[in-house]
Amino acid sequence: MRPLDSEQFRLRLKSAMSQAIRESGMDRNRIAAEVAILTDRPMSRSALDALTSPSKLNDISVVRLKALARVLSAPKLYEAILADEGLSVLQTDDRLRADMQALQTQRSRIDSWLAQLEVQLAGKAGK
Repeated sequence: MRPLDSEQFRLRLKSAMSQAIRESGMDRNRIAAEVAILTDRPMSRSALDALTSPSKLNDISVVRLKALARVLSAPKLYEAILADEGLSVLQTDDRLRADMQALQTQRSRIDSWLAQLEVQLAGKAGK
C-alpha cells in the first residue's frame, strides 16, 4: 500500500473547490447558506473560505463536500478525491454509454463465437 501524501491531497481538493466556486459564478455567502441548508448545520462564508484556503488546515467533511458539489453542480469535485486511486466518476449518461459499449463488445464476442461454432457444426455435417 502506497502512502497518502495528505498535504498534496489537501491542496488539490482545496484548489478544486476554489475553482468550482469561481466557475459557478455564485456568491460565496449564498453557497455557504445553501450548504448549511443541505447539511442542516451552520456554515458561514468565513468557514467556506477557511475550507478552500490553502494556508488553512481546515478539512471539509464528506457530508459538506457532497453538499458543496450539489450546490455548485460540480461532480468534478469527486474526481479530486478519486484521481490518486485511478478511479473516475461517471455521470448517469456517461455511465449508460459505458455500459452500452461494454454490452456491445460482449455481443460482438458472442456473435464471433457463434459464427465459429456454426462453421464447426457445418464442417461436421458435411462429413
